[in-house]
Amino acid sequence: MMDQPGNTEETLSRAGLTLLKESSFPTVSPMTAWKLVIGAGVKPDSVVLDDSPGHLDKVDEEWLEIATRAQVLVAGVPFWIHVAGPGARRQGWRKVMITGPVQLAENLGTYAGEPEFVAMDLGERVVCGVTSEEDETWIVSARLDGSPLTDRK
Repeated sequence: MMDQPGNTEETLSRAGLTLLKESSFPTVSPMTAWKLVIGAGVKPDSVVLDDSPGHLDKVDEEWLEIATRAQVLVAGVPFWIHVAGPGARRQGWRKVMITGPVQLAENLGTYAGEPEFVAMDLGERVVCGVTSEEDETWIVSARLDGSPLTDRK
């Protein structure tokens, strides 16, 4: 099966991520995580307007802050990522670590300038995703068990 463009090792590397060997796979499906990020009634943690200066850099900054606060990102610990795009439903999670300058918003999505990805902690407790909406980009975090994240802004 051909790799989806957003999940290739080269694309992940351009985004500042290193693809790691997977010895086990999450029990949570990527689609379950996506539903928490794009489902009806979802309220974003942050919204970045697409016409704001440096909006992709701002998306990365906001995602890093929110994913760290939600404990999807923990220093020195890998996490799972899933990127939207052609073939995404057939793709599983990718285990990655941040190893370079973070440029996820620029590199991870179906179209240039329209980031679409969701990340999950290794413990499968929390997700933090980025979605491109009509004129803005949303960053959304959620617990997989449905309980509220108490440390939101």
